[in-house]
Amino acid sequence: MVNLKKLDKGEFMSGNLIYKEPEKMTKEQILAVLQSNDVAAIENALVSLVFFEEDFEFAKKLIFNYAKNSDEAIRGTAILCIGHLARIHKNLPIEITIEIIEGALKDNSHYVREQAESAASDINVYIPDIGCRIKGRTIPFVDIDEDD
Repeated sequence: MVNLKKLDKGEFMSGNLIYKEPEKMTKEQILAVLQSNDVAAIENALVSLVFFEEDFEFAKKLIFNYAKNSDEAIRGTAILCIGHLARIHKNLPIEITIEIIEGALKDNSHYVREQAESAASDINVYIPDIGCRIKGRTIPFVDIDEDD
């Protein structure tokens, strides 16, 4: 018997994973949620921040701060958001990005390591000058020379 879950509005399924469209939140809403202890709400606020906040410096500062959070779900989501920042803005600070992603690739949490692989992949594609310097990936950097 197949266990089917009814998807809510804004959700879609890929394999066994259910994805939810990020909810647009104001800067004030995000800051209020980040003061709570609600892990799922904080994760949603971080995703909203990276997708919808126009102030890149504000978003970057919060995402990088939460990438060091003690909660593995929050930390993993923030790490994934670093990859989103790379894809959306194609601009990240070099040294701290490498430090955070390399640290996350060695994290005790399997979830955080998976998010770090995903972020490293996005960084590799959208900011290859940083991507090529990230060490510790299970999927190595591949330099694609278009002249071949």
